[in-house]
Amino acid sequence: MSELELSEESRNTIRFIFLVGVCVVAYQIWLGLDQAGYERRTVSANITAESGWMPGETKQCNSTPLPGRLDKDNPKGDVFSFIECDKGPSHTVNIKFYGQQLQPNKVAAFWSCTRNFVSDLDDPAFTCKQTGAL
Repeated sequence: MSELELSEESRNTIRFIFLVGVCVVAYQIWLGLDQAGYERRTVSANITAESGWMPGETKQCNSTPLPGRLDKDNPKGDVFSFIECDKGPSHTVNIKFYGQQLQPNKVAAFWSCTRNFVSDLDDPAFTCKQTGAL
């Protein structure tokens, strides 16, 4: 064996280290996209909505992070659980969110929420895109 040839075990070790490195980089990219709000999630959440909110209409809304864990679906810092858009009653519906769900170090999250045209009960009733946070 010459100096430049590697054993099969060495090649497998190098492949393994390379694969782990690719996975770490991919995970970091996914985290960055998630924190920037590019990772969308549809969850059942509460939103205030007056009866006159028309499909296709958009409103500016806000939410506050939960101060503590309520249950497995509502962890500390969750800003998806209750969205306040107007003075209407609260409705529990499927909402498609574009934004980071857990923001325990924030005071408030701000959203641009659009009421969707719903043809199926599984379709999200609203789409909310995060526009900022304090």
